[in-house]
Amino acid sequence: MLFKIPLPLDTLREFFVCVKLPEFWGNVGTSLWHIVSGFVLAVVLGFICGLLSGSSTFFATLTAPLTRLIRAVPVAAFIILAWLWIPSEVIPAFIAFLMVFPIVWSHVETGLLSVDKRLVEMARVMGMDKTGIIKNITIPAVMPQFRVSCITGLGYAWKS
Repeated sequence: MLFKIPLPLDTLREFFVCVKLPEFWGNVGTSLWHIVSGFVLAVVLGFICGLLSGSSTFFATLTAPLTRLIRAVPVAAFIILAWLWIPSEVIPAFIAFLMVFPIVWSHVETGLLSVDKRLVEMARVMGMDKTGIIKNITIPAVMPQFRVSCITGLGYAWKS
């Protein structure tokens, strides 16, 4: 036999043995920290880049190849490249970041581009200032897309 694969019951027994060890919980906490830190960084930078690309066609055109590249390359390839270039303790955060970043970026950009231009024009005609337009029109248009990207991104971060 080339590989001995443990039975599910053996795996479950070993899991309950490991759960009692303090190192196990330290490793779980460290893994969660890396996933959350990569996720949060991706959400912040993805939101900023989404705002920039949604409001500037120059920025969107300039950065489109980068987002397409990140989406096209499989996770396993990024992991192998990361092992070569960055310290191993940073890899989980880096991979979580790479999986979430383009999702948040594209959803925020889509939300910003979906703002009804006629509604913004009407608000200006009615005397609403730029702050009011952002608060009452732009943010409500972007938030549903942003929420969806965070939910989807969290699943991808955990999975990666």
